[in-house]
Amino acid sequence: QGLSVSRNKLDVKSQEKAWNFYNQAVEKDPDFALAYTGIADTGRLIWNQKKDPIWIRKAQGAAEQAKRLNDLLPEVHYSLGGIYQATGKTSEAIVELKRAQELAPGTDEGYRRLASAYIDAGLHQEAISAYKKAVEANPYYWLNYNELGAAYLIVGMNGEAVEAFRNATKIDPNIETAY
Repeated sequence: QGLSVSRNKLDVKSQEKAWNFYNQAVEKDPDFALAYTGIADTGRLIWNQKKDPIWIRKAQGAAEQAKRLNDLLPEVHYSLGGIYQATGKTSEAIVELKRAQELAPGTDEGYRRLASAYIDAGLHQEAISAYKKAVEANPYYWLNYNELGAAYLIVGMNGEAVEAFRNATKIDPNIETAY
């Protein structure tokens, strides 16, 4: 339930509702590492909007608990990487996101998340390479092309950016950001 709510709407109210579902899950099963990653991810998203530091502390605590419970889940490292990236700890984010890729090689989500951290670190060519791998892993998801296009824009490769954005709109013509 938490995952369904948190992925469908990114507003604070929906994220707080998802937060509550995840917390109910860990009350029922304190060893449920994925529920802790849900707490971490929703906490980070709430912090992104509210900027109340209590949320990022709770998020990090949940991510660290998930890691203690099951260090072999890529979602654990996605959560930690996202928190580190959001708080400006880019090198730590890259380490966690590379670990996630080792655990779930070839996933477009992993490549996208790693590429985003590379962008924040100023490693633009590495980011473009990772976004290209995301496209290769899943050429049917508009976001992969959209993020690749944005990376191309950052480095001034405008023709390549336009082509990537066109590919995104071919997949989903309703994506405003690609236009």
